Amino acid sequence: MKLNYLDLIIRLKRRSGGWCSFYINVHPRCFRGRFAKVALVKHCESGEVSAAKIIRRWRCGKDTLANIMQEIDIMKTGHYNSHIVKMKHYYIGEKEVVLLLENCSHGDLYHYVHYSEEPLPENIVIEVLWQLLKALSFIHSQSIVHLDIKPENILLRRPLPHCDIALCDFGLAKYLRTNEVIRDLVGTPDYAAPEVLNYDPIHLTTDIWSVGVVVYYLLTSESPFWDESKEHTYLNVCQLKISYPDYLFHNISVEAIAFIKRLIQRNPKDRPSAIDCLDDPWFSSTNFTDALNTDKCNQNELITVSNEFTMSNNQNFVE
Repeated sequence: MKLNYLDLIIRLKRRSGGWCSFYINVHPRCFRGRFAKVALVKHCESGEVSAAKIIRRWRCGKDTLANIMQEIDIMKTGHYNSHIVKMKHYYIGEKEVVLLLENCSHGDLYHYVHYSEEPLPENIVIEVLWQLLKALSFIHSQSIVHLDIKPENILLRRPLPHCDIALCDFGLAKYLRTNEVIRDLVGTPDYAAPEVLNYDPIHLTTDIWSVGVVVYYLLTSESPFWDESKEHTYLNVCQLKISYPDYLFHNISVEAIAFIKRLIQRNPKDRPSAIDCLDDPWFSSTNFTDALNTDKCNQNELITVSNEFTMSNNQNFVE
């Protein structure tokens, strides 16, 4: 019998002992992807709400636990950066793996822009971008490429205009080890870099292309390469069919446009690294000073949290 979300939580709850005994479903809506679903759970004693990501182990008849464990390992690494979503615990079952993540209760950037029906102000985009690049510079320093950077995977811990983002969903992320060539057709087509769609080698700067597309979307509320036809979207990306029409960019600074163009380069080697992006002239804006100071405060707060984190979070559950 196929498990639904509530079935799984009840089975976690019935296990004698263990942290997972205290979780119940608190929200009827379940966000479903192809291989995973996410819903909210609450600790019955503390009342703490978390996001439970429930991942199917078996896909096309194969056990993908090794791939899931890589996601867990990357999440552990990302715990030490304040702009990466935090994993609290994980549980391994015969059919599913459950990741308990921090609850970013203010949604994601895609839905914020979509439902507000207008782009973000440039000063807010700068703050979001700075924090996203801090997260990417951290994982890239660990030879990790995310491969699914898009507004849906940028969560909001606080309501805008107060900016505190968390990068999430490392299910497609990979380690890029020295002298290792990786090709993979992954990600969301209108945010994926040409080398992904062409099945060419992936680079750390594959993420940087996606950042450029994200910035375009946040500033205009339109995706530069999207088309109703997936095939046309692929062509738009691979042929670099991108424009900056006045009706979208008349209120956007030349520095912002130059930044997007700097990132959306066909050749991965022509794109800047995440660290190099942080030195872009766009960030010299006086409006950005407060955001930078706030981000430094958040990094200091993280040190306390990180010291309390234990790597022995694995607990099995009975199905």
